[in-house]
Amino acid sequence: MRTHTQSCSSVANECDTTLDERLLGIALTCFVIDLNALPPFDLSLMQRVFEVEGFALPLSTWGPVTTPKNSNAIGGYSALAKSRSRGGFAALSCFSGLLLCLSLEPRPLFYGDQNTYLLHGLAAAGYGALAQDWLASTRSPMPVFDALVALAWRYLGSTGLYLLHLTLFIALAGALLLLLRSSRLGIGWGWVGPLTVLAVMAAIWGWAQPLPILSQVTRDGFAVQTIVPDKFTPSSFGVFLLVSLALFANHRPVFASAAAALASLIHPTYLIASSVLALVYALTAIIMERRTVAALGILITYLVLISPIVVFLLIEFSPSTLETSSRAAEILAYQRDPHHALPQVWFNREAAIKIAVIVLGIAIWTQSHRRLAYALAAASGAMC
Repeated sequence: MRTHTQSCSSVANECDTTLDERLLGIALTCFVIDLNALPPFDLSLMQRVFEVEGFALPLSTWGPVTTPKNSNAIGGYSALAKSRSRGGFAALSCFSGLLLCLSLEPRPLFYGDQNTYLLHGLAAAGYGALAQDWLASTRSPMPVFDALVALAWRYLGSTGLYLLHLTLFIALAGALLLLLRSSRLGIGWGWVGPLTVLAVMAAIWGWAQPLPILSQVTRDGFAVQTIVPDKFTPSSFGVFLLVSLALFANHRPVFASAAAALASLIHPTYLIASSVLALVYALTAIIMERRTVAALGILITYLVLISPIVVFLLIEFSPSTLETSSRAAEILAYQRDPHHALPQVWFNREAAIKIAVIVLGIAIWTQSHRRLAYALAAASGAMC
């Protein structure tokens, strides 16, 4: 009888142990899946730990349990890690943006063509007697930029405009950091690698005086235009085209289309380039990813954001007559901006080198990020 009782007790304990193992296995599986943001760990090591504590976990019966890479988690630890990651990225972007800004030695206010680009905004802010100037009474094609200038000057004076310029450099640095993350260089979110790359770029752009050709090739654009200027103008907001590409490279196409629209909203000259980018993002979602709904979201986001400036331009700057419009375009191209508008004026050896660099860059990205390579090719063709 005693032997029978011990046998029954043994069977009962075994059943309890089996039940405990199953419950603990289910709980542990849920725990592992919830911590998706943690680095991958070895489940066999965890099994040995539990065996030491007196549990025999049959982990092999659970099936493969893996931790998805770069996935979002729900737990408090993941939220804390994500917060710290975002804070570190923001700090690195600010520091790198300041580094790039100082490397170019930004021009003081009212340098060059700033006297025309800042006029409407400063007149609206009540600067001097500009409101009585004849040019200030004309309609500006960049109302959003004028509003930013007026707001910054009204509350912060010249400091506000310098801060706006610095903010654009921070956005530029953030975009470059995101592109570095998407590249094959293996540069993570640490400080040493990205700062080394951006310090070299800053040296080439502004501090490497013996290498002016290299600086022009890597910073200046075609036709004496660049999205990284040394003075605050509407074209400076072309930085958001680069931000758009960086967001697209990191699989944020809706935010990418919004960034492209923002560039055109402030400076309508970028309408063609931003439209091409949004179209490429949508086509990529449809053709390569089979995501029609996502493509619609990309296009709707872009069209909603871009419609105010398009409607404004159609109402305020529609040609009165075809003859007048043709004459105005001729004056603008051949007298006012031939260095921007006429290829026979701006195309030279440096322009050919820039084309070669663009083609090489697209070829390199094709190997590691084909989606981004297509966007770069389309945008380059649109802007050239």
